Amino acid sequence: MKTEIFEAAGLENKVPKYIRKQERTAAVLAAIAAFTDTFGFLNFKTHVSFMSGNTTQTGFSAGHGNFAATLLVFLALFSFVSGIFFGTFFSGLSSYKSKVTPFAVVSLLLLVYVFFEPVFNNIHSPIILLGFAMGYLNTAVNAVGKQSINTDFVTGTLNNLARHLAFWANNITNTDTLGQWDTHKRRALQLLILWCSFLSGAFLSAIALSYLKTNALLIPVAALLALSFASGHSNSPDTTNLKN
Repeated sequence: MKTEIFEAAGLENKVPKYIRKQERTAAVLAAIAAFTDTFGFLNFKTHVSFMSGNTTQTGFSAGHGNFAATLLVFLALFSFVSGIFFGTFFSGLSSYKSKVTPFAVVSLLLLVYVFFEPVFNNIHSPIILLGFAMGYLNTAVNAVGKQSINTDFVTGTLNNLARHLAFWANNITNTDTLGQWDTHKRRALQLLILWCSFLSGAFLSAIALSYLKTNALLIPVAALLALSFASGHSNSPDTTNLKN
């Protein structure tokens, strides 16, 4: 259905604006996830976004009888999953503004940490707060066109990137294409940009933390507020979940 609309409008060979917007948003969110995760790891030795690492660390710590470390990573896992749960739950409400709300909520949570960090007398509260924020942010964008993505799941990104490159090398046609532009090559490029954004976010976080300390989180806050403003003033429809 959607492909037929593109053909009728003469856009079969042109990348739609909403796809480019989704790509830009996903890239920024990946950088934010990596930035915050690096911040959490350098401060608490626990990931607040990269749950594959936390799962390994949970088993490793428990196996060595280090139950204090096990509790920390378990709290991160639980809070991250809780963030996804509530983000998904609230997105089903008729009053929920999917374009703006996730950015606003996560911005608020990060600001709470920045301003109230001096009163935290343990590391459990920051891990819960940041883990929940990153889980909630994970629900903001879950696809670019027909390409499923996770802005904080590097393994899945690299897996899909390699698969698209293999399909492209074998001249295999994309079966769920949205147009002639939607090729395996272009989807691989989307995922490569996503991975580079994640890498860049981690790099920037390490530098910013050295100079700004806790205030380094104001950088992702500023990025989220910019995304919220851009989404709130956009007239383009939210086509992330449209079906053929």
